[in-house]
Amino acid sequence: MKILYFIQKQHFFVILFILFCLLYILLQPSLRSSFHSFLRPQSLEYLISESINNGHIPAQLFWEVRERYAPGIIVFNREGIDKRTILEIPIRSKLMSIIQEHYLFLTFESQEWKSYEMLTDLNDLTSMSASLTPLCQTVIFQTDTDLICLTPQKEVLTAFIKSIEEMKQANGFFDYNKHDTQLLENKNWLVLSVITK
Repeated sequence: MKILYFIQKQHFFVILFILFCLLYILLQPSLRSSFHSFLRPQSLEYLISESINNGHIPAQLFWEVRERYAPGIIVFNREGIDKRTILEIPIRSKLMSIIQEHYLFLTFESQEWKSYEMLTDLNDLTSMSASLTPLCQTVIFQTDTDLICLTPQKEVLTAFIKSIEEMKQANGFFDYNKHDTQLLENKNWLVLSVITK
């Protein structure tokens, strides 16, 4: 009886607590994507449409969509990631030739989204087209620095090269002011992703 009296007296705080819990569930990207799997295709379609409208893949939006689409595990190592730790699956084995040539510093792995972030001397994707083009069955969006295509396995392949300045806006893993400036000097940011629809 005392508990019921307390709840009636403190109903504002109880309602506020319940509202807070509901908002947390609805707004937390990882929980939202788990409970609302129908949001996954919408978020991917939004990334694709924004890329087409802007004429490039927006780096910050890419990171946000990736986290909402399928929260996963990020592995970061500023000294570089051992490329032998990447599991072989058909499309990734074809991407390995590209990954081997560049400085892999971050991987993102979830059941639906695999992503590899590298530092590169390249300014565009032209020299990689011989490796990327055979992976694409249908090109959805393409520029010199960006590619979104559908693979024969019905996965979405994205690739883009951005400046370090753009990487700073989306990726806060490096110390851009001190320790890592020499590592990042004269480099660009290369991202390859394979997304299961």
